[in-house]
Amino acid sequence: MADFVQKRVEDMLPELEQMRRVQLFTEKEIKKIIKKTKAFEYKLQRKTKVMADYLKYAQYEISLLSLIRKRRKRLGYHFKKDEIDYPLINRVHRLFRYCEQRFPGTTKVWLMHIEFCKKVHQRGAVGQMFSEMLQIHSSNPGLWILAAKWEFEEENSSDNARSLLQRALRFHPESKKLWLEYFRMELLITDHIRKRREILGIENLDNAPELDDSEDAVLKGKVALVVYKQAVKAMDDVNFCKSFLPICSLFDFSREHTECIYGDLKEKYSDKEESWDALARRYLPSSKNSAGEKTSDKEVTSTLKMDNDCFSVFETATEELPTQKMWGVYAGAIAELLKQPGQAGVVKERRLQRLLDVFSRAADRELLSEDLFHEWLSLLRQTGQIDKAKDVVQVAVETYPKSTTLWKQRIVLHIHCLDDPSNIETMFNTALQAVPEKESLPLFQLGIEWSLARNPDKVEPLLEMACSLCKEVSVPIKICYLEWAACTGGLDSTRKVYKKLCSQRPLSVEFYEKFVGIENSVPEPSIKRLRRIYEDAVGDFGSHSIDIWMNYIKLELTHPKGDAVNAGKLHWRAKKCLLDHLVDDFISTYVLLQTGHGNKK
Repeated sequence: MADFVQKRVEDMLPELEQMRRVQLFTEKEIKKIIKKTKAFEYKLQRKTKVMADYLKYAQYEISLLSLIRKRRKRLGYHFKKDEIDYPLINRVHRLFRYCEQRFPGTTKVWLMHIEFCKKVHQRGAVGQMFSEMLQIHSSNPGLWILAAKWEFEEENSSDNARSLLQRALRFHPESKKLWLEYFRMELLITDHIRKRREILGIENLDNAPELDDSEDAVLKGKVALVVYKQAVKAMDDVNFCKSFLPICSLFDFSREHTECIYGDLKEKYSDKEESWDALARRYLPSSKNSAGEKTSDKEVTSTLKMDNDCFSVFETATEELPTQKMWGVYAGAIAELLKQPGQAGVVKERRLQRLLDVFSRAADRELLSEDLFHEWLSLLRQTGQIDKAKDVVQVAVETYPKSTTLWKQRIVLHIHCLDDPSNIETMFNTALQAVPEKESLPLFQLGIEWSLARNPDKVEPLLEMACSLCKEVSVPIKICYLEWAACTGGLDSTRKVYKKLCSQRPLSVEFYEKFVGIENSVPEPSIKRLRRIYEDAVGDFGSHSIDIWMNYIKLELTHPKGDAVNAGKLHWRAKKCLLDHLVDDFISTYVLLQTGHGNKK
């Protein structure tokens, strides 16, 4: 092992001597470089090869090369590169090669090597590296795209880029990303050719008589059109078909491509809501063209015409495809338009009326989703149509009787309108009967808040009712019960409530912590009572909760009548009681507390 390491170091001596002689490094720095190199070489000679050792060594050499370049620039010395820089570069290549041979399945190594080749301007090696990497990692579409991008953008070789993507598609005929990148690249090729002809002063691009058929096809983007047709033939998916549209929007000559895509959406996917959405939105301006205020008469008229064209397609869609999702897409498109800034008043008003009309017609057909009911109600409240909102929310709960949020909205709406309390109470009871028990917590919380304000005598019966239900409702309500007892009946009343609730399982850690906080609110809290609470808590949650034990220990350490001996006993009990995977965390937390780093209450 030592012989190999010594040989490597001796091979470095000529370049190190040159570094010292031209004063790039001092004698002391040269010795440090040798020492560091030996350490890396010894790691590489171990029987068990570790990829990190190769990469750290390569990174060290790259950093050394970067330092050499900075010092050359500072000293103004740009000679002896053959004797200093190139041996170092070759050594980095050797390290990457070793790593690639031993760990060929790790793409990170290959990509790091490629980046290094780019950094040292060895462009020829990059293509070779991509070729070797793709022989091993042909199953990764992203790497094929990366290689094609290099050939097209850096090497200006559209033929090589096209060949790479075609090979990639033979491996991955169902890769959407590959098809989209291939389509984009063909349009880019056409765009480059057209711009080059414009610079050369060749006009009338679309009807240039001197072009043969193949050149004319490329110039008009026919190749990209063929790519699109092959892509949708390989994958019959409406969203994939739509994904070509944003690419077409980047090029001013892609009208034929766009029309072809819209034609396929209408013919092949007329039973898909996404298809109708795309067909309708084609009449709307793109986001980059819709920003800013458009309040002149001409602009308002143009906007209204585009809206009408869009809505006309949606109307046709709802007739041919009358589904809940289709109405939701229609309403969503109008809602997006309403959120655009700088709308003229007449435009916003018409869009608002259209949206309300869509909501109403969808609800009449029982095709309005629960989420859209929420949006409809929110819109009605914003526009001050409270009576209409009452009618709508009644229809909503009849359509979705198990929806907690809709029932809550209905009750809140009637509360804000100061309706008869008996009607609200009846509505609340009806909601509790309709909604699944596990989802009724928001209704109980609303009922408690309302009863506190209107009829405090009914709060406790409501709390007791909730405490008798499933754990999803009873556990959080029990904490509310303690808070209510503390606020209305004082400490003695709260203790009675606590004692009663302790017999009604399940409870929670927060329940015990809440009662501890209430007991601690008096000027001189009783240590005996606090200990009993914590004993109850560790009896229920001692095997799962580190916080319960730590708070119990802190009580003994911080309370005026606490006992440090008891804290030690609690530490021993906690280690025996906690689950095995929690013991180490508990010990660490306890040590931090003893060293003064724990949070003391």
